[in-house]
Amino acid sequence: MGVGLEPRSWRRIHDPLGDCRNPRGEQLPPALRGRVSGVGEEGANMSEPIAAPKRAPLELKLRVMLRNWSYPEFREILYREARECESYACASVYKRVYCYMRVMELVTMGLPTRKIEGLLKREVGYAPARDVIGKWRALQSSPLNNMAVFDVRRPEVGFIVGALVTDGSEAIKVVRGIIDARSLWFYNKSTSFIEDFRAACRVLGLSSTVMEQTSGLGSKLFKVNVSSTLLYLLVKRYDEFIPRTLDDVQLAFLRAAWLGDGHISENLAQFTNTDEKLLSVVETILSRHGVKYARFGPYRPSKLCKKPVYKLGVSLKSLHYFLKLTGLAESPPRSTGP
Repeated sequence: MGVGLEPRSWRRIHDPLGDCRNPRGEQLPPALRGRVSGVGEEGANMSEPIAAPKRAPLELKLRVMLRNWSYPEFREILYREARECESYACASVYKRVYCYMRVMELVTMGLPTRKIEGLLKREVGYAPARDVIGKWRALQSSPLNNMAVFDVRRPEVGFIVGALVTDGSEAIKVVRGIIDARSLWFYNKSTSFIEDFRAACRVLGLSSTVMEQTSGLGSKLFKVNVSSTLLYLLVKRYDEFIPRTLDDVQLAFLRAAWLGDGHISENLAQFTNTDEKLLSVVETILSRHGVKYARFGPYRPSKLCKKPVYKLGVSLKSLHYFLKLTGLAESPPRSTGP
């Protein structure tokens, strides 16, 4: 990351009267007073809010997002998306969210709006108008207003992302050249897996709808839809986010991935997929947690698949440890695969 992009810890600033001001003597908005960050490597303080739904007060959303902003793995993917994503007819929402969080950080350092504007342009090639930055500083407006937000270090995040990258798809709805919605779809035949997925969504304050349809093979299939700008980012850049996040999130991701494309029998735990990126992420997590495995393949594609197939097999010596680590010993994959 370039100059000015190194992760910064939020500071607690007090004056002799107990007032909260930045170094320039300006009164800080209530949401920026006191301890607005300071979570350690083990994740959020249990007393902090887990999520803030779409219609929640801005200050609640800001508390959650300030915590996310303190996580290096989240800050990095938001920065990359802000720099690299397409803008369509306006600046992308991720550019605006990145700039908003950066403004909230720079306000505590006493930087004037002119300098903030220049810094944002150097970092992501975009800065909102100065009057917009002024409204952000005063908490009079925010790109978070129409977003549901949640703590990205929750295990439920890993579970949902793991389910979506194995048995899901995403779609962007564009209206008049502007992104109107980011939808994620999860497909599975198991009612238990569907229930687990929706329960995880509820913990994160995300609403979901479920539909029943018939698959191309004639079997009953459930289809769950969830719309979330924040979740969409995590799914899109899961290969950058998941390997760097907390162990609990990684293991929940692994559990969901195995429930989606895994197979477990008495002496076997095997993961089958065609996606090299996903296989690499699964291998990284297995290695990080000391699970011995081997990759097999490529195998010739079947009639339903056009890409070479690979299999990751957990060694017999690591099998019990792997099942206990992921919680699959108590609740093995419902669909055991071929």
